[in-house]
Amino acid sequence: MIGGAVNAIVLYPWILISTFLLAIFLALIKRRQELIKLQGQPGEPLTRKTLQNYTLGLLDQMISIATATTLISYIMYVLSPDVQQKFHTTKLFYTVPFVIFGIYRYLFLAYSQGEGESPADIIYSDPPFTINLILWVCVFILLVN
Repeated sequence: MIGGAVNAIVLYPWILISTFLLAIFLALIKRRQELIKLQGQPGEPLTRKTLQNYTLGLLDQMISIATATTLISYIMYVLSPDVQQKFHTTKLFYTVPFVIFGIYRYLFLAYSQGEGESPADIIYSDPPFTINLILWVCVFILLVN
């Protein structure tokens, strides 16, 4: 928000909500992976006391909610009349499949490959995720130009 204010960029509510929910999604997966790692090491002290308050079931439910709300808020962002007017297109919804794939790919890597503690590692080391991100950027640029 500060960056938007400094650069005189209007930040629409749905992009703020999407960004917040995406951050929650990533934080929950990171916490889940940390909890799994610690459960595999008997007698190992928790790195943070707050981990005592979480179970995998609770984190999985919260991740499901964060996944759904993140996707919905992004869809609301691209369908927002203000955003469509700003970018001079009603076709931003074509970027939605890339966002869905990216979130689902991240979930796949977290749940089946044990990754997810570092979003940067996934972006740079997982070719399908990286290609999807590049395609999302390209489609977005094509749609707004």
